[in-house]
Amino acid sequence: MLKIPIKASVVISTVLNGALGALIAAACFFVPRAVTLLHTRNNTPALVALVVEIALFACAALGECAVAGLFVLLREVWVGRVFGARTVACLRAVSWCCVGAAVCFAVTCAATPLAFAGVFGALFMASILRVLKNVLEEAVALKSENDLTI
Repeated sequence: MLKIPIKASVVISTVLNGALGALIAAACFFVPRAVTLLHTRNNTPALVALVVEIALFACAALGECAVAGLFVLLREVWVGRVFGARTVACLRAVSWCCVGAAVCFAVTCAATPLAFAGVFGALFMASILRVLKNVLEEAVALKSENDLTI
């Protein structure tokens, strides 16, 4: 299997992360139109459509916060500070963004059952990130202990 050097991998990840942030921002321009279509085609009550629109914008905001956290995390990897409290904090923040996104998708389930896929995906991602955060937190503690050993 092809092994990509760490610096190149971080650059690729940064570009993909930036593209994701731009995609989320661009998608926000289509939220009102999508909600209008939902409202007119499915005879969704106006209040439900408004709640769905607010939930989707909140989900986008959480997505942008997660992207920002991933940029900080990638920066820490770039400068070689992988085993630090800031890295653990970034993983924690991104995982909570995923939980928040799951809640936003759960709110939209009243209008479209397909949103359950978003709930599942966001909770699954949050779970993976929480496990990685716990592993990294333990590694940081071991590194700190090891640094104190003569």
